Amino acid sequence: MQQATNPLTRPAPADENAEAGHPPRFLGSDGPHRGPESGLPQGGEGKAAAGGEGKGGYAGAGQSGGAALMLSDQSVRKLESAFGELDSCRQQSQLLAQQVSNCEQRAKLDSALQEQQAGTISKLNAALADKDQILARSEAAHRAELKTARGSWRSRLLHAVEIFAGGFVAGVLVR
Repeated sequence: MQQATNPLTRPAPADENAEAGHPPRFLGSDGPHRGPESGLPQGGEGKAAAGGEGKGGYAGAGQSGGAALMLSDQSVRKLESAFGELDSCRQQSQLLAQQVSNCEQRAKLDSALQEQQAGTISKLNAALADKDQILARSEAAHRAELKTARGSWRSRLLHAVEIFAGGFVAGVLVR
């Protein structure tokens, strides 16, 4: 039974709901439900195609935009599946946002790690340069000690001549 005086409800097409013996469904602000409760359609709902009746399975597209929709079972199923898909898309969007956030955090950590490694490498290079300088100084000091201990070429030659002369003199005296 349709209520022509209530502007917040729209009757279902004659071929649906009436033959099935189901009470009409209404779309209010809290979603699809059975009963004469009223509500306002949410963004884009209740708009009919240019030819009169829309694809959603409801009639009376020419009524005021603030009226609730009376939907068939098929339309309710389509709405429920659309809402399910919407929820799924929202969950996927949240997962993608979380993954992007995780990637950004990982990138920040990686850049901080790279900066730390670059600092460590520069410290190690400075330590190696200091070690090389210390080894070069130590080697130079060691060479100087050896040179002092051995003496120069002339001093060694003179020392050899002194030993030879001393041996020659000792040999002459012994004879």
